[in-house]
Amino acid sequence: MNDTDIVRLIVTEADWQASDALQRGAMSVPGVAVVATAPNLDILLQNLAAVEAEAVLLDAELARADPKKFARALDRLGRASAVVMAAADQAAQVPAWAAHPNVRDVVYKPVSPQQTIARVVELARAERARLAAENPLALHEVIQGGRSAGGQAWAQTTLCFTAFKGGPGKSTLALNTWYAINYHGIAPALLISLDVPDDNAMWLKRPPTPNMSVYLDRPGLQGFQDSLQWYDLGGGRRAPLVCALHTHQRRERLTQQDADRIGDLIMQAREQFGVVILDTPPTMAVETAIAMRKSTRVVLVMRGNVADVHKIAAGIQAFDAPEMREELRVPRERLGYVLNQVPADTNLGPREVEARLRPELQWAPPLLTTLAYDPRIELHQNAHQIPYQHGCLPEIDQLLEHFFTGFRVPVRTGPARPVAQHTPPARRRGWRPSLPQIRVG
Repeated sequence: MNDTDIVRLIVTEADWQASDALQRGAMSVPGVAVVATAPNLDILLQNLAAVEAEAVLLDAELARADPKKFARALDRLGRASAVVMAAADQAAQVPAWAAHPNVRDVVYKPVSPQQTIARVVELARAERARLAAENPLALHEVIQGGRSAGGQAWAQTTLCFTAFKGGPGKSTLALNTWYAINYHGIAPALLISLDVPDDNAMWLKRPPTPNMSVYLDRPGLQGFQDSLQWYDLGGGRRAPLVCALHTHQRRERLTQQDADRIGDLIMQAREQFGVVILDTPPTMAVETAIAMRKSTRVVLVMRGNVADVHKIAAGIQAFDAPEMREELRVPRERLGYVLNQVPADTNLGPREVEARLRPELQWAPPLLTTLAYDPRIELHQNAHQIPYQHGCLPEIDQLLEHFFTGFRVPVRTGPARPVAQHTPPARRRGWRPSLPQIRVG
């Protein structure tokens, strides 16, 4: 059975023996994978924020214990198919939660675990088929006119660019990868900036609004569409992006609800666009954790120095701790790193980086590519130009061919476009920059 046929399920059951029986029942039903279990509503809400599930099996006994929190959990399900297990005596009185739009069905006990799980899987697959028929990329197709220039379709891809610190070139790589995917027509690609201040918006000369605050205040498809900005690629094509929160004040007062909605925003983006690029903050913030867990691949960006390597190792360990619950971990197979040789005299190459990572991690993520030092990149950024558009960062082509199997970047032809204005003279032996005269008094 293909992985795309698997239904990802969260099981909630207050009684551990019943929970164990349900999990054993799930093992006997083909096409289901239990990705999390929740004995109470608090853990269920944590799972819903951290785990991508298509179906949720709810115990109605939890509704009796805390009706408001149970209703909040139902609101948080999104597009997941929910089946509620209820006692037989509740069939006659029809509880209030039975009318919630996210409740697809109610199973009254006693019913065998196998029958219960089979019903959940049946409803989840029916919902999946309905969404496929609606074509979740319709929003972008109306505006840009196609999914892939070559007619080829890849599985939904979400790339998270992170470094756990500032300076290695994370945002530069995320922005130019987003541009390259749209430029080559691989798939509709959306860029979501989670960093404040938003360097990507500055480089692209985007206005401060709309931004992510729109979705945090008005979650849902309409709020998502209203949060988008568009960048002109030329030739009548546009590429979408979601700018970060405009102020540090909003970032500093993020609530748990805001954090949950950032996760919902990413999932909404994954339903609407073939590729989603996530640019994370330069810390191990809550947005970084959410982005890494919601991604299909995580690109770790580092420079060839001891400090960056140590920071990357510490970040990996934070999401791969033995005591961490399985649903909160970031699988190792998602990770890969890019070595950015900035400055030109960087002292650690790929072999030295791996030699330092292995003792700390007992393993090492694979090297995706090495970025050569290019002083033109900063010049283009200062002129609000995209370096990839001007012949810089050819290594991004390797990333595209790695992430999108079968895609080959066309050979670039013709002269390179002019570099940004105010290009400094080439440095010669003994050259020193001229400094302005400063008058005192």
